[in-house]
Amino acid sequence: MAAIAATEAELSPQQRGGTRAHTDILGERGAGGTAGARRHPAGLSAASPSPSPSPSPGVDFLLACVDDALELVALATNGQRCLETCVLAEAMGRGVGEPRGDAARLLAEAMLHRAQRHLVQGKDILLIGAGGVSKSFVWEAARDYGLRVRELGPAAGRGRRGGGLDRPPLRPGDAPAGPQIHLVESDPEHFAAGLVQTFLPYDSREHRRDEEHADRVLELLRSRGLRPHACLSYWDDCVVLAALVCRGLGLRGPAPAAVQVAKQKSRTHRHLQRCRRGRPPPAAFAVPCRRLRSHGDVERAAAAVPFPAVAKLEFGAGGVGVRLVEDAGQCHAHASRLLRDLRDDADHPGIGLGWGNAMLLMEYVPGTEHDVDLVVFEGRLLGAWVSDNGPTRVPAFLETAACLPSCLPADRQAQLVRAALECCRACGLRDGVFNVELKLGPAGPRLLEINPAWGASTCATGSARSTAPTCCWPPCWWRWACRPCCPLAPRPARTWPA
Repeated sequence: MAAIAATEAELSPQQRGGTRAHTDILGERGAGGTAGARRHPAGLSAASPSPSPSPSPGVDFLLACVDDALELVALATNGQRCLETCVLAEAMGRGVGEPRGDAARLLAEAMLHRAQRHLVQGKDILLIGAGGVSKSFVWEAARDYGLRVRELGPAAGRGRRGGGLDRPPLRPGDAPAGPQIHLVESDPEHFAAGLVQTFLPYDSREHRRDEEHADRVLELLRSRGLRPHACLSYWDDCVVLAALVCRGLGLRGPAPAAVQVAKQKSRTHRHLQRCRRGRPPPAAFAVPCRRLRSHGDVERAAAAVPFPAVAKLEFGAGGVGVRLVEDAGQCHAHASRLLRDLRDDADHPGIGLGWGNAMLLMEYVPGTEHDVDLVVFEGRLLGAWVSDNGPTRVPAFLETAACLPSCLPADRQAQLVRAALECCRACGLRDGVFNVELKLGPAGPRLLEINPAWGASTCATGSARSTAPTCCWPPCWWRWACRPCCPLAPRPARTWPA
């Protein structure tokens, strides 16, 4: 396979079949004895630059035993239609217990994803907020999709949010072919300034004025003559602003009102508690909670929320400020610390302080903690990834690990996905990629919070990287009313320490 890939790398675009034609190495598994020729139908697939892929070549292998070890020896490539061969292989595989559709799955997915990537060619994408170094996987996924992005360098710490470049900033003349990213970012020294086609510095950290910020961003785009085809954000602080800008540009996207409901935690649960239709109704997943604007609200909240309870920031992110409190006295003490130490975004960037430092008191929910990343199109579920969070360290609920995909039985994962989907629908989130945090206990799934942007609060960067190729840039397709394609099966389980 390496020899085939190396040979192709030496070919000109015309010899490969076109500017964007290339070969995908899919690494499909095969079965067979210790000796004898066996065709590996999905080992190699040629991707077409158009949404209508051409027939794919196959590879003949010899599976031999050498020094008590099995080795694959490539015999030849051929021009057989791999999908037709996969049908025959699948028929034989079902006879020995292999799942239906498994043989052709990787080949079909490669063709569909290549066709989808073709849709973004020639488009202008507006990104609101670059986030911190934890969002560096966004730029890696963008490069995989053929967007004009430079590679991240090893240097870290340049700019106020980390990261760095190992080359001069990107210039239009030396950018690779592909769609362009235009970035609106509050930090003028952000490392992503050199990764994008157009960098638009604008301070939007005071998110209580997002309506005003949206008007200013639209004026900035008009002054530069930019007409984006899509507008999105992966930075949790900027999701409402992105929805407002998207509406101002006349682009399809989540409704700003729905994103605002999901962004404010107590408002999310209050809204769900009123949604009592359905089986089960979304209200079944809500958790009692009360907003705390001052110390005077603590006693009133304590009368409605039983202790032990969880006190945290109303618009918080990243688990900052979360604490288990045993009584009203501990809640007062924790509120005093947060109100003193976390006043605005300058005290701790990226945790929602641009919305204020109000708190909420939420009922403590026992059980295991899980994240569900959803891909939703016109209210229909297209894909879901369930991950397990390691045991949290109380009282701050620090996550210790993340495992993706989940190790839960299929029926428990289905409960979590159903709960996450119903909560998003009830809040009005019908198009997009969303991250939902839930607890699974004796009473079933209970909602912790909805992050109205994918990967907004994943437990570990490794977990985010696993779903980045599927969830990161497909939100562009919603803006063009295109139904995205998601993988039919998750990757093997992996665990990362948090």
